[in-house]
Amino acid sequence: MADSEMNLAAGIQRGRSVSADVRYKLELSRRKAEKIRTREMHCPVCGMRVQIIPVNQKELVFVKCRKCKFTGPLDPAYFRRMKRRNHSYN
Repeated sequence: MADSEMNLAAGIQRGRSVSADVRYKLELSRRKAEKIRTREMHCPVCGMRVQIIPVNQKELVFVKCRKCKFTGPLDPAYFRRMKRRNHSYN
């Protein structure tokens, strides 16, 4: 069972009914989300993962760390992992 199906099943078990139109929109959203490449953003203070964002996102992201309670905007351009090229460990 896929994650979206499990989430939908959990919502139904809690007594919430989901119309056919909403199920259709959820399925379209899930299919579109599968095609998007994503990356993780980590807290600059403690290193815990705070959010998953699309690779091509350029806007500021407002985050709150659940571990150290850091709250603030992060620019995805500054908080990404860089590939090390031509680096010697001597």
